[in-house]
Amino acid sequence: MSVRSAIPLFIILIASLACSLPGLAWLPFLSSDPVNVPGTIYYDDFSNPNTGWYTQYTDDHSVLYDWGGLRFRINRSHFDMWSYPDGIYADAIIWVEAAKLEGTDDNTFGLLCRIQNDGDFYAFLISSDGYAGVARRRSGEYHVLSDDNMTYSELVASPTGLFRLRAVCEGSELDFFVNDLLVASAIDDGLISGKVGVLAGTYAQAGVDIFFDNFIVTVP
Repeated sequence: MSVRSAIPLFIILIASLACSLPGLAWLPFLSSDPVNVPGTIYYDDFSNPNTGWYTQYTDDHSVLYDWGGLRFRINRSHFDMWSYPDGIYADAIIWVEAAKLEGTDDNTFGLLCRIQNDGDFYAFLISSDGYAGVARRRSGEYHVLSDDNMTYSELVASPTGLFRLRAVCEGSELDFFVNDLLVASAIDDGLISGKVGVLAGTYAQAGVDIFFDNFIVTVP
């Protein structure tokens, strides 16, 4: 599998997410200017809440346009949510910027490709405590394709708490990059095309707040 050269997507103003919240208005979090990445066929910086991503709000979980991004809050254990816009893609490279704002490090978040109407998809996932993997969701169950389980990697680290995630879905090849470093790969030909999106979830401990910005789809 070829490792594609990194494309700079954003400029981070150095700041610690340990600073007090509730808001990010005290300092720009991620670049709000669209970036012309070669081969871009879809871009959303979530500044317009009418671009068609799935949203939901309940007392214990929500996904909403918020603070100029797409924000997942999950206060249930062993629970995940995903969101996606319209558009069907076969081969695609998907980019997003992501951060955990608050909550447990025993979480999961990342990118999805080839989402089916029945909820099957490929997932490119990391956790705040350093695990990464490529999985397939089938009939409501996750099956890790890149190893026996999600595996720990020192490459899944960010001193700022911000991550640039990239998923490559090209034919049967599935590659996952975190901050431009390859962390997991898999081969699977079960899903041919579908929608693309993002996911966040919890394991045994409830309570996580995940923020996504600058979602880009490019051609391989």
